[in-house]
Amino acid sequence: MAVTNRPKHLNYTLHGWSNLNYPDFDFTIIDDFSGNPEIESVVNTFKDKLPITFYKEPGWMNMCRIWNKYGKASRGDYVVFAMMDEIISHGDILQKMMDCSQEARTSIFTYFMSQEETLALDTWNWMGNPASIVRPHSDQTTAGLISHITGNFRKNWDWFGWFRDEQFGHLWLDQDVHLREVALGRNYTLCAHTPKDVWCLHQFHFPSVDTPAGWMRPGYHYANELQARLLEPAKRDIA
Repeated sequence: MAVTNRPKHLNYTLHGWSNLNYPDFDFTIIDDFSGNPEIESVVNTFKDKLPITFYKEPGWMNMCRIWNKYGKASRGDYVVFAMMDEIISHGDILQKMMDCSQEARTSIFTYFMSQEETLALDTWNWMGNPASIVRPHSDQTTAGLISHITGNFRKNWDWFGWFRDEQFGHLWLDQDVHLREVALGRNYTLCAHTPKDVWCLHQFHFPSVDTPAGWMRPGYHYANELQARLLEPAKRDIA
């Protein structure tokens, strides 16, 4: 989990993850050059509830580079990538992700809270049962793209090629990953599977002012399996 300058959101997110009931897991948090000492203070309050390893990056890194660096270095057989604003609904979410598919990526359905709904989290004690938070209305039923919490078995991440290791120069993570999955066609299960009866709630926040201008640029066109798995170069749109 890469975190930026939203310590209050991180606090609520870690309350959700502290309900996780899976017996053996590591929880890696990376401060992506937030410059805010409150981030580490929040993390320290949860070290007795979660097996946290905390890192600080000396400069801003694109999310895909952080996920590559720390995902590949992790030791688990199943690797989950999560955002800092998402409150998970149930403690069995990890087991349901693993049970959902042995081959395809799994993404958790995300409900997007309004500013008012997010502020209302301050007014009552939901921390022990995040599923009690009223979910915003949504006509969608599946996570679709990478969503805000996604996972797969390590052997599948290795085969797929993980993420583009570029500081600048690709579409946002879900778009690039989805384009690569589509390019793999029948040789790969398209898109992510969505487990039933679990979800996450995205806390409202204004657009980040910490992200360097111009970091998101036109994407790539994947013409074959080797390109989609990042084993050979692919053509891209001109910026």
